[in-house]
Amino acid sequence: AATAFLTALDTSLARAWREEDRQWRREDRQWRKEDLEFRGEERDWWHLEHMHREESRKWRRQDVEQRVLENARWVWGRYTEKNRRDVEEKGEQLR
Repeated sequence: AATAFLTALDTSLARAWREEDRQWRREDRQWRKEDLEFRGEERDWWHLEHMHREESRKWRRQDVEQRVLENARWVWGRYTEKNRRDVEEKGEQLR
């Protein structure tokens, strides 16, 4: 009778341990799945941030280039205006 009781107890404990072990494994798989999803989202965000930084750099380069062109136009405008005034003055002196 004691042997039967101990066998039944052992079987019951083994079954409970296996069920607990299965539960742990389910939780572990769930955590791994969530971790992989999080890593995927993290990778997507990193990619978006990277693209945003690249776009910002591109915009900055274009902005600097535009400013250089505007400065060149302004300098050229001053030069041509000075040249026009010089020509007018010379014309006045020749009259």
